[in-house]
Amino acid sequence: MPVAYTAVEIEEMQQKLESLAPPFPVTADYDTAPAPTSLTTAGSELGLLINLAAQNGRTQKLFLNPVLAQQLLWAIGKAADVSDWWDDNGKFNTEE
Repeated sequence: MPVAYTAVEIEEMQQKLESLAPPFPVTADYDTAPAPTSLTTAGSELGLLINLAAQNGRTQKLFLNPVLAQQLLWAIGKAADVSDWWDDNGKFNTEE
């Protein structure tokens, strides 16, 4: 059942979410971030489950709804085109 929130309640929720959110990464964070060592995925009509493992032994699981999963697929394809991951025959480009 939908719940109708007032503008004041929505503003309070927004402020609470912003105050609890982790800080946005900065360039220095990329140097100290653990590098991923493996990635596994599973998908269904409900979305995409992603499991990342890092060098430090930590794992992170993400679930993307179908819209985000499709946007991720598009972004990977675009990165592949821009970075020339495949040659004109569709073979993986191993040359640097």
